Amino acid sequence: MSGIGPGERVALTRGRERSYSWLASFYLAEPNCETLKALSEPRLREGLALIFNDQPSTVALSALTSFTQDAVEGAKDEFYSLFVVPLRGTYIPPYESCFRERSGAGYGSMWGKTTEEVLQSYHRAGFEVSYPRYVFAPDHIGLELTFMSELCSKEVKALNSSDEKGAEESRAAQSDFLRNHILEWVPHHASATRASSASKLYKYVSFLTEIFVHKDCELLPSES
Repeated sequence: MSGIGPGERVALTRGRERSYSWLASFYLAEPNCETLKALSEPRLREGLALIFNDQPSTVALSALTSFTQDAVEGAKDEFYSLFVVPLRGTYIPPYESCFRERSGAGYGSMWGKTTEEVLQSYHRAGFEVSYPRYVFAPDHIGLELTFMSELCSKEVKALNSSDEKGAEESRAAQSDFLRNHILEWVPHHASATRASSASKLYKYVSFLTEIFVHKDCELLPSES
């Protein structure tokens, strides 16, 4: 984020915070009309516009806004089929360890070594994990995206308090977690979600999630 002023940096980081939170909401609970209506909320739209400024992303956002109430009701069944009920052919486990600790062609188990590493990242940042219904481990995609949103929030607070050291520490934590965890599996999860026969609304959500994490990586400096 070099080359931008303090005000622009705060605005961009707030936009990233809201975008991460909004995307996380689709994975933590059944989708509802309120989740999609949030797209009309000016602050979220401004934040999304800072990241999703290419034509494919704009098309995907427009597709989400076109979902009717009946379609959103149907998407609740889609949510259960994709991320809750482990049926062959439709279920895509929303846990990092299942993707990064695969056994052959199948998915890995929950609560593996990767899960413990994610939990350590949360503890270092002071992130208290709470488990919504249907979330059973800390490396759930919705919790990881929420964690990134919280780190962005901490950076904004530090910037508004002229705490440059705190802002840099938060940004370093974001960069580390994004590169060492989220980018290692979320794009694969997004691809698998789009390939599932159950995927309709989540074709667009998973596409936006994948695009977002890649674009966010370009915004954050590497700490290596």
